[in-house]
Order: sequence, then structure tokens, then C-alpha cells
Amino acid sequence: WTASTRHFRDQLVRFGRGYHAIALDYASNIAGGLLFGRVTYDLMANHWPSATGEIADFMNAAPKYVFSRTVKKSDWNNTQMFSADVPETVARLKRDSAKDIFLFGSADLAAR
Repeated sequence: WTASTRHFRDQLVRFGRGYHAIALDYASNIAGGLLFGRVTYDLMANHWPSATGEIADFMNAAPKYVFSRTVKKSDWNNTQMFSADVPETVARLKRDSAKDIFLFGSADLAAR
């Protein structure tokens, strides 16, 4: 590394940390819950419960709403499972939450 590339790298790291902090603060303040289909849920539930750090704290503390025809229960804290009537259930969740509900991945769920 030359002095100029080290400086550039250090600036990127500082920018990344600042952006990360802003994004996490934003999500923490406006997210009333996280909505997943089963495939995305499986990926998230296999990673976040044992992860550490600020993002893991957010993911593990946030209410999670999962739609699945096959998975009926979850060991991931703050998770509710739903199996039917996606439009009506999502409408009720949105009405009951004072904050936005974030949909992660889950293209099949979004199409319903």
C-alpha cells in the first residue's frame, strides 16, 4: 500500500462505518417488523440467532412475521408464523403497527 491508497482505504472505511450507523439507526427507528417468506426466513434464521453485533441485535429483537405452508413454529425469538391469507394478514399487521414493516427478499410472498 502506498500512502495515497492507505488514505483512500481509510476514507472508505470511515464512510462505510458512518453509512452503516445511519442505516442501522434509520431501520431501528422506522421498522415495526420484518416480513419473510419461508425461503428467506430459513436463510435469516440460520444466521442471525447466533450472530453478534449491532445488526444482529436489531434482527434478533425486531418482530418477525413469516409466511409458510410447511414451517409451523420457530425457535427464533419474536417470530410469528402464518400459513394462509397473506393479503388480509399483512393488512392487519400494517394496521396494528405504528411503524413500517420491512419485506426482505421473498419475491413469491411479495407477488401475493
